[in-house]
Amino acid sequence: MTPRDGVTRLTGSWRIHEGSAGAWRDPALDDSQWRTIIFPGGYERQGFHARECWVRKNIEIGASLIGRELFFVLGNTRSGYAEVYVNGHLVGSHASLRGGFQSDLNAIDGWRVPGAFVRAGQNTVAIHFVWLTVGYDGIADARILLGKAEDLGPYLARIRSVIYLFEYGAIFLFAFVIVLMAALLKAEWQAGDRYRYVSTIFLVAVGAFYLASQTGLTLLLVPLGADAFNLQIYCSIVLLPLAAIEFVEHYLLGRRTWFRTLTRVVVPSVVIAGIVVGSQRSFLIYKTFAQFTFAVILYLLYLAICAIRRRRGTLAPILASALLCMSAAGVHALMGDLGIVHTPPLFHLSVANMVILASAVIIADFVSISYKNKELTTSLTRSNTELTGALVRAEESTRLKSEFLASISHELRTPLNSIVNIPDGLISHFTEQRIARCESCQSDFEMDESDTIDDSTACPSCSIKGALRTSRSLVYGGQPDETIGFLTTIRNNGRHLLRLVTDLLQFNTLDAGKMQLHPESLPIDDLFREVEATLQPISASKGVSLRFAKLESGRMIWADRVKLLQILLNLTDNAIKFTDSGGTVTISAHESGPNWIMSVADTGIGIRSEHHQVIFESFRQVDAGHTRRYGGTGLGLAITKKLVDLHGGEVWVESELGKGSTFFVRLPVAASGSSGARVS
Repeated sequence: MTPRDGVTRLTGSWRIHEGSAGAWRDPALDDSQWRTIIFPGGYERQGFHARECWVRKNIEIGASLIGRELFFVLGNTRSGYAEVYVNGHLVGSHASLRGGFQSDLNAIDGWRVPGAFVRAGQNTVAIHFVWLTVGYDGIADARILLGKAEDLGPYLARIRSVIYLFEYGAIFLFAFVIVLMAALLKAEWQAGDRYRYVSTIFLVAVGAFYLASQTGLTLLLVPLGADAFNLQIYCSIVLLPLAAIEFVEHYLLGRRTWFRTLTRVVVPSVVIAGIVVGSQRSFLIYKTFAQFTFAVILYLLYLAICAIRRRRGTLAPILASALLCMSAAGVHALMGDLGIVHTPPLFHLSVANMVILASAVIIADFVSISYKNKELTTSLTRSNTELTGALVRAEESTRLKSEFLASISHELRTPLNSIVNIPDGLISHFTEQRIARCESCQSDFEMDESDTIDDSTACPSCSIKGALRTSRSLVYGGQPDETIGFLTTIRNNGRHLLRLVTDLLQFNTLDAGKMQLHPESLPIDDLFREVEATLQPISASKGVSLRFAKLESGRMIWADRVKLLQILLNLTDNAIKFTDSGGTVTISAHESGPNWIMSVADTGIGIRSEHHQVIFESFRQVDAGHTRRYGGTGLGLAITKKLVDLHGGEVWVESELGKGSTFFVRLPVAASGSSGARVS
């Protein structure tokens, strides 16, 4: 062979002798009588059957390489052990423990050849082979090279780096996917579709087991002998079709076919048979099962193509491409076994590709969800400030509701205590009394407990004997004035509860946007007279002077009579409530352009300026202590504002702490649209 760019390719004919003898490494040995073998190529396929053999090749090395360190690369050797000699000097050895199964993608090996081993003129390369499985032997690819160490050394390192990155990287990726799938399986355990994760985990686990076996990673974890190692590879290969058909049928068909059922029976049977017969004979089972595996791959490819034709989602083309690659890799492996091609094996890559795409399919389910959430995420980012504000308002609302619940609990508890406990006192005044009634004259007579009546006892009224009958009845013994006071307290507290419940129901109706208006033209002075008639007794009992400004008779406003009356009653009652005895509450109204301005002014406790807006908010109480002292739910102003808004008006307050308050309501004088409205 002639060197090219410092590298000599040693493919082609070699001299071979079956058996073994140490002298056969000697470069001076005459090997002209030896037979010829072609590498790359199979050993038994070329008519050789011994488990050991020596092969030799004489080459000319260029003068520029004499005395320089060289590098020898030996391509993928099938199941066996190899020792490499250059001019009788051992430069390295290589072992492939596979007992006739898939070739190792990483089986290429190389060794440095010291410059002292190389001489001018003819040099002899001798290799001693010991085949583990005759029939699955020889050199599988054409990477048999001798050249400069600075060229071939980095070349081999790069090949191994890529292979290590791919194989070990895929294994660790599969481990990550298994953990991810397990997490998703746990999350979806109750969702009814957990089998898609189970089938994916099974496929990924089998793929990881297969690659770990092919790369020898399992030997680093658990030291195994050659037989155990071969059985491990055998099992990893046999499980592949079962994992693939479980995954593909589930995703493409969503049901189990007879072929999957058959595979579920065949695969465990083949695994058990291989374990029983041992690693040497399992190769024979594997050669038959490889045809079944190829049939499974073609069947799954057929399913994927049918799914593509039926346009059943985007999954089918992905699986079809993966299965097509696996089919091509299987054909490539078959052609390699037949000696048609001599290139590195590709089935490992197709398995990894299949598993990666299967994992991608599962992850794509969640990626699609993430893609749909992308716009939402962008929107959330833009409105982050608003959300922060909303959170603050939500926390404030929670606090206000808690205070409101505490207040309403107090307001309900006080009257309920009276309503519940006063009847106990009234009931205690009732006593049980024995009564005798005459069936003849219908007269009643009180009896002592010691009195007895029989048929001979005569009626004191009509003197008829035997007509008296005894019974018991309740007699009230309480004082009338005291009883009337009790009943009056129950009535007042019941009315108070009714007002509380009415406020809550009305607020709920307004807050839900279900309150309707029925506006009409109303005389304002009539409304003022109703407010006065309703609240004058309350203000008088508290010692508060209630005054109404005089209005020109016949002045009209467009509003819902019941709702506007409630607005005025709420504001006036609120003013009376927060005004001490001797104070004054004044109600007035005047026209301002197209609007009526109504005001309720008091000389009460007043409101801080920072609270002028918040007092109209739902559940907002400026000071919970005031609510306890003056009573009420704290919803009056919130209801008032909603009713004013419903009319298309405005309500506000002007106040200083300790100097009283004035509430203003602005409403349109005449109708501005339709005769009916609804809160929206």
